[in-house]
Amino acid sequence: MSRQLTPLRELLQRAVAAARLRPQAIERALGLPPGGWEDLAAGSRVLRVRHLLALAALLKVPPEDFLEAGLPDASSPASLRLTDWIDPKPRFARVPPADEPG
Repeated sequence: MSRQLTPLRELLQRAVAAARLRPQAIERALGLPPGGWEDLAAGSRVLRVRHLLALAALLKVPPEDFLEAGLPDASSPASLRLTDWIDPKPRFARVPPADEPG
């Protein structure tokens, strides 16, 4: 088990407990076999992004809530957003000279 993910796993367990979900319902939603939720929560099963997305859908919360609360060090303030890399704005927009109409 990755110790880095321990806080995230603990958060998932707290969320499931707070929602009073049965293990069978969680396993069905996450596509896990019987006993899979216990393995996932204990760290003996790999926690995958699809598990986070499915659990977020089951709880009706944004998936990023898990990352922000469960991995606070990974959510440190950043100067850029992903959209800055994949859809960058032009550094200098063309500004017409003062004597040009427009």
